[in-house]
Amino acid sequence: MKVNHQISRLTLGGGGLGNVWGKTTREDAIKTVLAAVDSGINLLDMAPMYGRKREAEHVVGETFKGKKPEHVKVLTKCFVGNKEANEIEGQLRHSLKKSLNAMQIQFVDFFILHSNIVPDEWINPMKGEADVCTRWSAYIDGFIPAVEKLKAEGLLKNWGITGVGEPLTIIKALKYHKKPKCVEVIANCMDLLGGMKRFYGPAMPREIMKVAHDNDVLVFGIRAVAAGSLCDTIDRDVPIDSPTQIDYFKATKIREYAKKKGVSTAYLMHRYAISMPYVTTIILGVKNLDELNECLLAEKHGKLTEIEMNEIDQLSQFARL
Repeated sequence: MKVNHQISRLTLGGGGLGNVWGKTTREDAIKTVLAAVDSGINLLDMAPMYGRKREAEHVVGETFKGKKPEHVKVLTKCFVGNKEANEIEGQLRHSLKKSLNAMQIQFVDFFILHSNIVPDEWINPMKGEADVCTRWSAYIDGFIPAVEKLKAEGLLKNWGITGVGEPLTIIKALKYHKKPKCVEVIANCMDLLGGMKRFYGPAMPREIMKVAHDNDVLVFGIRAVAAGSLCDTIDRDVPIDSPTQIDYFKATKIREYAKKKGVSTAYLMHRYAISMPYVTTIILGVKNLDELNECLLAEKHGKLTEIEMNEIDQLSQFARL
């Protein structure tokens, strides 16, 4: 397993472990964590929202029972939403302490704002949805001071942001004098955000990656298979009119390309994500050993050739508009 900035090229995400991407069992999730660590994966990406009652975080706790290997780093998150600046520290502190208890650890290596960051004047394009995004002023005056305080107390080593908010605001955060240590960015061939998109215009993940790199912010790639849209099949019930299903239909030519290559679409998409410039690690959404092993094989085989990348990019271009 190759390593960038002391982080393995693959990271084990908690979505699959928490049943977000289809059903699994606690037993299979624990086996997956152990196998991932044995393979050389040294970062676990968790969040309170990954499963009922912090299921993914409890998987970590039950796996290691308070004796996590020192070389294994842990990341968790907190969804702040549309809170006022003075409300944020209490929410972060409460959430982080519950995460630490669930995972049976004393601190996290990375603590990430799970909400989308948007301008103060942002208007939600998702009609009827609750106001779920964090305004720029709340991020600057509430989130940053709070995580710096928690860092000084030893509850976290580094903090970061989710890079799927309004693109120009994310870029602004990456250039701000108090920069995050890491940013989680969409890393798939079609730049698909699916149901996470809450702004008008293009998502600009590649521009975000470049700005992050130029400002010494680590890029953690997410959604390499776009919540299942870039797989051979979607192995969970998804409404036919959902963004995931719509994106799945858009990706027909990608699946045809993978079939001609004699590989699964998921395997090909993980190799594509690994091949993207500026990406430190790719966060996996696997839920069992079979899915993990397919990703490990993709990592072992390494980056795609320039010709293959160009061919996939040509097939993907229409979806990036």
